[in-house]
Amino acid sequence: MLAAAYKGATLGGLEPGQEVNFEVDLMARYAAPYLKTLPIGSFGDDGAGLRLGVSAGAVADQLDKISAWRFINPPYDWTKGVIIGASGERITNEEQYGAHLSRAIYGKSDGRAWLIVDQAIWDAALEEVRSGKLFGFQQFPVKQAQKSAQRADSIEGLAGKLGVDAHTPQPESSPRIPLATLGSRTA
Repeated sequence: MLAAAYKGATLGGLEPGQEVNFEVDLMARYAAPYLKTLPIGSFGDDGAGLRLGVSAGAVADQLDKISAWRFINPPYDWTKGVIIGASGERITNEEQYGAHLSRAIYGKSDGRAWLIVDQAIWDAALEEVRSGKLFGFQQFPVKQAQKSAQRADSIEGLAGKLGVDAHTPQPESSPRIPLATLGSRTA
């Protein structure tokens, strides 16, 4: 069994050596879990426009709504896995768009989540990367997962490595195999 941990990204992009320049206080107050993401943006993303608007009488609302994206496909076989949160429960439909995945990761699990896959899914993902049919940026998640994936021969062993409950009940409506039964697959 394998688990690939992943984090979202939000607020634009930085060149190597650039300082992060966004309003940490606003993020901490309204969207604290997202402070753990890779901040992306430009030097002007410092909250000044928001503060200017409020000073002119505007109302700042829904500041907890952050756009963080985490895609697990391609490789397309990864949608056959199960995304679990810090509680060990499945937290979302794996076939959703990346922004929806991230909303679940940060909204339901404080930014901590793992994609649980068996060896067959892992091998299919590697084959898709080797096929040359994916762009480099689509290959990146698989290559990163190869470096940090946790492996175990049982669901209990994997749960122990991840620090989650191996016996957390999964929703009956789950279209995927419940987490507790993944250990019966070939590792």
